[in-house]
Amino acid sequence: MGRVAMPFYVLYAGETLGLTGQLLGTVTFAFTKAGTLSNLFWGYLADRTGFRLVFLSSITLGQLQRLYWYFLRASWKYLSFLWV
Repeated sequence: MGRVAMPFYVLYAGETLGLTGQLLGTVTFAFTKAGTLSNLFWGYLADRTGFRLVFLSSITLGQLQRLYWYFLRASWKYLSFLWV
């Protein structure tokens, strides 16, 4: 369900940070690639520890990331956006 919001994060970054179309495309590509690679990790972890633990861990980490972005100042969002 978290992937549904991903295009809106990119639009938010473009609107708030004034990013160019090329940089927004690069960010979208990076998010897609990171999601693919992280699915391999989460799948492996779920096979080893069980689905419930991985599901709850991913939900918790996702909510912490959203809170981090909510409380971060605008000037640091740009650096954080490039780091993520």
